Amino acid sequence: MAWLKIVVGAGVLAVLIILNVAWSLYKKRHIFEFAKNFNGFRFYPIFGNYWQLKNIGYSDYFDAVRVVAKEVGLPFNFWYGHSYLHVTDDAEAIKVILDHPDCLDKSSSYNILKVLFEDCLLVYKDIIVGKSYNLQTDPSNRLIDEMDAMQKYMAEISVATVTFGFPLHLKALLTNGWSALSLINKLKKLSSSMTDLRRKELQKYPVVGSQISFLDAMISRGNLFHPSIISKELLIFLVAATDTTGNSLTFTFTLLGMHPEIQQKVYEEVITEIGRDAPIETDHLPKLKYTERVISESLRLFPPVFIVGRHINKDIQIGDKIFPKGTNVLVYTFALHRNSKYWPNPKKFDPDRFLPEEIAKRPPSCYIPFSEGPRNCIGKLYAMMSMKVVVANVIRNFRISSKYRSVDEMEMRGLITIRTKNDIDCHFSPRN
Repeated sequence: MAWLKIVVGAGVLAVLIILNVAWSLYKKRHIFEFAKNFNGFRFYPIFGNYWQLKNIGYSDYFDAVRVVAKEVGLPFNFWYGHSYLHVTDDAEAIKVILDHPDCLDKSSSYNILKVLFEDCLLVYKDIIVGKSYNLQTDPSNRLIDEMDAMQKYMAEISVATVTFGFPLHLKALLTNGWSALSLINKLKKLSSSMTDLRRKELQKYPVVGSQISFLDAMISRGNLFHPSIISKELLIFLVAATDTTGNSLTFTFTLLGMHPEIQQKVYEEVITEIGRDAPIETDHLPKLKYTERVISESLRLFPPVFIVGRHINKDIQIGDKIFPKGTNVLVYTFALHRNSKYWPNPKKFDPDRFLPEEIAKRPPSCYIPFSEGPRNCIGKLYAMMSMKVVVANVIRNFRISSKYRSVDEMEMRGLITIRTKNDIDCHFSPRN
């Protein structure tokens, strides 16, 4: 009789699972109706589009989105288990989504990052760190290496995760999962050790005046902020500052190496406006108009964060369609910035796209390297200033070269930010 109880119990469990799945699908009937308007793979209960994605092959999160977009076209539907994702590169829809008060929550695709960042804001914090904080320390260099390794492990886990919050791919869970958790712990320890190091430095050499950074202010007022909170925020600062700004500068220098005529124009502007050896002051930066256009065009071709997610909390009207509550919209910034509808010859590196008269011809929301709306990058102004300073300093001291002849030669990968799959070809030689 024991076997009969097991069979009955299994049968009851199966019925409960079926009813739960059916109820979950019934609640999403309005989303299924909406999804009929767009391309996408066939939906399978529980699994969503996991198996189709696995069958067509992908190497990481960036590649997964790219492969599906190439397979079915944009905008497209994707089912993350029973979570609906609407991936788009339509500037008009993007403007509404990023500005709308009912779309301020991040999409479910960010859940994998909560393991690392917990209660922190996943936004750039360059402006808060301040110039006075010295990140050129051994712990920060180790953090960059650990962050790069963590992204590799988390990519497969993130793509394979479904509604229940666990990867269906057991190999990814048992190998990449534990490796990623180990690296996350290392990252947290590194941020904690760097906070302790900075606290000791402040005790020996206090920062005075109005230029104290927000991070130093938090450390100096330790009675107001628990050390764990400061460490979490520092981790966000470091990831934002090192990954986004560093990658953006790398792509900018590589593009200048590919286009010596543009590089020469930047050099001439820097020498004319600043000089060969004069220190760069804040007043110089607004004069570097061509340099700014170069950086802007680099950010168009290689946006720091290639995709931005938002969750729709109420039905909203966009054009002639109602985007239903519960939809997760993924703004595919990488594709948006290369959409020929907004950018003629989109893969060409052309800084003059950002002349005032050219900007006026485009919808503003077709260019969003720092996202857009209430949850955009709070450090975008400082990021642009810092990149202009670095580019100006480097270009007046070095000539840059690269073997690439097209942006297509740079194969990309990414989970949080984008980078090249292989070592990038960019060489610097001192100017006489």
